[in-house]
Amino acid sequence: PVDVNLKYETYCNAIADGGEEEWDFAWKRYQNSHVATEKSTILSSLGCTKEVWLLNRYLNMSITPDSGVRIQDGSRVMGSVAQNTVGRYLTFDFLRQEWERLNKL
Repeated sequence: PVDVNLKYETYCNAIADGGEEEWDFAWKRYQNSHVATEKSTILSSLGCTKEVWLLNRYLNMSITPDSGVRIQDGSRVMGSVAQNTVGRYLTFDFLRQEWERLNKL
């Protein structure tokens, strides 16, 4: 098992160095977890990927009903993608493009 104090760094590095398979593995762990802190850690870690298309998919999931991301967790998703140097501008553009839709949530 991973030390609780190192989970975010471990998950983030694995997702950043991996690809779709690693991202999907973490997503399934998020969906199957019943521990709030674990879900929160994984949700933040999913934004660490360097794959632009995965970041874009993740941002869209944050505002799509029944995607698996709760509405109240959308800001965490956007924040985690924005902290990523690859996703910083992607998040800004996403917010500008989806501003009207975000205001209706």
